Amino acid sequence: MIALKETVELVKKDISGIVRSFETEGFDKVEPKLNSLYERVASENNKWLSRQGLSSIFVESIINNTDAERIRKRQTGTRVSLTDGEIEKTVNEMVETIKGIPYDYEIKFPLSNTVLPEDIQFNTTGISFQKNKDASGSLSRALKGPAPQSWLVINASGFLTDTSPGSVYEDALSKFKKILYLAYLTKSASFVDPKSYFATVKYFNVEILNIKAAKRFSYYLGEPLNKVLSKIQFEDLSTPSFRKQVNEIISFVSLESDDKKRINLSLEWAFDSLSAGNMTTTFIHKCIALEALLGDDVAESGLTATLSDRCAYLIGRTDSQRKKIRSQFRDLYKMRSKVMHGISRIKAKDRLVFTASDALLNELLLKEYLNITKLIP
Repeated sequence: MIALKETVELVKKDISGIVRSFETEGFDKVEPKLNSLYERVASENNKWLSRQGLSSIFVESIINNTDAERIRKRQTGTRVSLTDGEIEKTVNEMVETIKGIPYDYEIKFPLSNTVLPEDIQFNTTGISFQKNKDASGSLSRALKGPAPQSWLVINASGFLTDTSPGSVYEDALSKFKKILYLAYLTKSASFVDPKSYFATVKYFNVEILNIKAAKRFSYYLGEPLNKVLSKIQFEDLSTPSFRKQVNEIISFVSLESDDKKRINLSLEWAFDSLSAGNMTTTFIHKCIALEALLGDDVAESGLTATLSDRCAYLIGRTDSQRKKIRSQFRDLYKMRSKVMHGISRIKAKDRLVFTASDALLNELLLKEYLNITKLIP
C-alpha cells in the first residue's frame, strides 16, 4: 500500500480545495471534483475504494469535524464558512481514512432460529458461528433490528461505510447464501414450519464491525432475504457429525477453484429462488440455476436435448431413470420457454413441473457438491 499512501499525500492540496469549495458549492456541486480525485487515488493497489465510497469518506469527514448546525444550514442552501481548523481536521481525516484502506471487518449475518451452546470456530480461518451475547437486544435495537439467536460471522478485508456496501460486503453475502443453501441440501439446516413460510417475517440487519476503528454500523437485509432467514435453522451444531458437515461446507465455499465456479453460481441462483416473490419468479431462478450448473456452452436450438441428457446421466442410475429424467426436463423447459417469452405464468396446475424443477436442481447440486468434496484433501 506504499504507492497509495504516496498518492494520497500528493493530492492532499486537492482535497483541501474540495473541502473549501464545499463552503460555496455544497455537496452536489463538489461531486465532479470528487470524481476527478477518485481517478487519481484509485489504482490496482486500492481496488476496494469506489466512487461512492470516496464520497462517503468526504461527507463523513465534513460532518465529524464541522459544527452540526452549520452543516444542516449548508444542506438547506444557506452559505456557511468553515474555519481553518475545521478544514485541516477534515482533510487529515480524509487522508488518514484513505491511507488506512484496506480495513479488517467482522460481517455478522443473523441466524434467527439457531441456538448455539458456544461460539464455534471452524478449521477455515475467517468464518465462525457466534452466540448472540446481546441477550437483551439493546445493540440490535440501536442498530434498528431485532436480536437473532446467533450470528454467522465472516471476516473480510477492504472498505465499507454505512452508506456504501461495496464488493467486500457483496462477496461475504454471496458466501453466506451458499453456506445456507448447502446446509439445507445436506440436511445440516432445515426450515421451521415450512407450511407457514411466508406468514411471519422478522426483519434483521447485518452488523458490521470495523475492527481497527472499533466502529459499528449495519445494513438492512431486505424483505426477500429476511423471509428465508426467519424460517431456516441449523441443526444441533454441538454434535461432532454436524460440526464436521458444516466445516466441509465452509471449506468448500471459502476456497475458490475452477471446478467450483458452476456450482457456486448455481447455488446463488438456487438460494435466490427461495426468496422470490411468486412461483413464476421462483421457477425462473431455478431454471437459471440449472443452466449455470449444466453448462452455458450450448446453442439455443439444442439446449433442451443437451441439458436433459447431461441431467439424466448425472443423476440417473438406470436407463428407465434416465428416460424419466429426460421427460421431466423437457416438460420443465417447455414451461421455461413459455414463461421467458411471456406466453404463460406458473399457476397451481403447473405444480408438478414446478416441483420437478426443485427436485432436479437440488439432486444435481448435492451430487456435484459431494463429488467435489471428495477431491478436497
